[in-house]
Amino acid sequence: MIITDLDGTLFSHARSLSKANIDTLEELGKRNIVRVVATGRSLYSTKKLISDDFPIDYLIFSTGAGIVNWKTKDLLYKNSLNSQIVSQLVDVFIFHKINFMLHLEIPDNHYFFCYKGDSVPGDYLRRVSLYSDFATPYSSKVVNDIKASQFVIILPNIDEYKTIKNITESMNSTLSYIQTTSPLNGESVWLEIFSEGINKSYAANYLAETLSIPREKTLTVGNDWNDEDLLEWGGASYVMDNAPRKLKKKYRTLENTQADGFAKAVKDWLEQMNGDL
Repeated sequence: MIITDLDGTLFSHARSLSKANIDTLEELGKRNIVRVVATGRSLYSTKKLISDDFPIDYLIFSTGAGIVNWKTKDLLYKNSLNSQIVSQLVDVFIFHKINFMLHLEIPDNHYFFCYKGDSVPGDYLRRVSLYSDFATPYSSKVVNDIKASQFVIILPNIDEYKTIKNITESMNSTLSYIQTTSPLNGESVWLEIFSEGINKSYAANYLAETLSIPREKTLTVGNDWNDEDLLEWGGASYVMDNAPRKLKKKYRTLENTQADGFAKAVKDWLEQMNGDL
């Protein structure tokens, strides 16, 4: 099984897909190697980028909160924050005047409620504007006793990320915190909060166990912090050269997507497996 991140890994940041990468996905299908995309995008957002007949077998979306069989479009798995935790987090964020976006349950988690708070980075405003058809200003009258897929908090730097994480951990230490670099400006820090244990590696392990595929026969490919747990889980792991320095020190680094990095990672992995597939 091969599991790859989408933006900045399989696709370039300009949302282009090289011929070598698409040819590699097609060839993997012929070899009966399971092809999985694992993305932070929602199901709706992913469908805006890839077609219904895109050559993959499974989609892990919303950083592991959902899994879809891409061929049948059946939803295999979803996870939610319960209404009690949602209410507690909303109260904490409003008390500290922290901006947040509260996303509805899967499969409708492209819809979200937004709260500005004191600090409103430009990236926050850009995201709300970009998805204005799906964004609703927060109001206690409309957000009452609901479940949610995740919270998204947009921050200017990593120091504020750590501060907010400490605030929420003091309230509930079992939540899952995912750091990622903004897909919009490539600079600001996004903090995503999910229910306990949710991340890309949890979903990857769920698929591997369901399909009876041993971890040592898996390849993972990524380029950002929200791929870190997935890269740690994989039997073999590669990162693009646009990845943070810490990840490039830990995992084998290949050329970026414009230089067919995904295709080269697959080729290298298959050679190392030496036909043991």
